[in-house]
Amino acid sequence: RIKSESRRGNHYILFHAAYKSSYRWYVGCVLFYFQHKNYYREDSNQFLVFVEVLKGNSAAGDDNTIPVVTLNAPGRPTKYAVISLNDIQRQVGLVQTSVNSFEHKVVSPYMIFNNNVKETAGQLNYI
Repeated sequence: RIKSESRRGNHYILFHAAYKSSYRWYVGCVLFYFQHKNYYREDSNQFLVFVEVLKGNSAAGDDNTIPVVTLNAPGRPTKYAVISLNDIQRQVGLVQTSVNSFEHKVVSPYMIFNNNVKETAGQLNYI
């Protein structure tokens, strides 16, 4: 039986993380999901996700409503994060731009990006 895409790793997600009383968006590659049990409180289980955070988050030069990310170059330092399952906003796809092989536009089925994403783009040093 084939498992659903949302239960396996190696797909891209758009997630939010808090920074200075506001939320910033990031795109990451899911490596795996896991559950954290608090042994002091039996009723407080957390479902967490281990992600590789992509290097750069910004907007397309011609349209501030199109999110753009930069992939991590091979051999360069990589940033990882553990996030809550509730921080995931949606699963996304990446479309390579013709300008740079590491730069990709972010797409999501049934989602139209109408807001200025450049203002809320997160930076790696915020995590």
